[in-house]
Amino acid sequence: MNNLMTLNDCLTVAIAMEKSHMFPDIQSQEQALVKILAGAEVGLGAFAAMTGIHIIKGKAVMGANLIATLIKNDPRYNYKVQAHDDKSCVVLFFEDGEPCGESSFTIDEARTAGLLNNPTWQKYPRNMLFARAISNGARWYAAGIFGGAPVYTPDELGVNVDEDGEIMAVSYHQVSAPQPLPQIEAAKMATQPQIGLLHGKLKAVHGDGWEAEKARVLTAKRLSSTKELTSAQISKWIDSLVAKEEQQPQTDAVQAANSALFGDEPTTPVHPDF
Repeated sequence: MNNLMTLNDCLTVAIAMEKSHMFPDIQSQEQALVKILAGAEVGLGAFAAMTGIHIIKGKAVMGANLIATLIKNDPRYNYKVQAHDDKSCVVLFFEDGEPCGESSFTIDEARTAGLLNNPTWQKYPRNMLFARAISNGARWYAAGIFGGAPVYTPDELGVNVDEDGEIMAVSYHQVSAPQPLPQIEAAKMATQPQIGLLHGKLKAVHGDGWEAEKARVLTAKRLSSTKELTSAQISKWIDSLVAKEEQQPQTDAVQAANSALFGDEPTTPVHPDF
């Protein structure tokens, strides 16, 4: 059925399962959805995924029994336990009916890895040896089942498990909602009186050409209207016009003298500093 489920179908099921409160390790609809999607990738139905798959440290985690079942259910792969006691477990893997590799795990390897301090390893060494052998072999010889993503047993990621290799308790880190960024006060736009004052200063300084000057400056600033200016921008423009107005008599006299001596020369337009 999961092969036919769309993303919306999965989300609908995830919402229902989260609201059922039957899965203590699930604290949000998003967590439920991730489990269901992870299960769908390996051919598991939604309920099997919710009970059999855990996402720990960003990795898909499954109990050894579920890994073994997925291998047996896939027509391409199979396995056979060759040896199994309290000291070691040896599992032979097959692909398309032919032996393709062997996976083993020994109590000496567990001791070297520091696993024997775990109470479950002390009480159920045969179970834990099988879990390690089957998960290693699944990664090495049956990776096609898991879509190329490495699969781990809970024990391999340091999670406490019972004698069946299933998680005893999962402590999820609840991610806090991101704190909102400080609100940046919106720029105060120019008021109508400011715009009126600007127009008056433009007329005083540029005479009949004030509208052309206004259009030139706005175009240079990639604006279409003085209404798009902020209060700070229009204040700077007015200040530049006031300064120019105060210098106007002296500037006009200098320009007149230069014109008489050298002829009329084009002046470079100056943009207000805003």
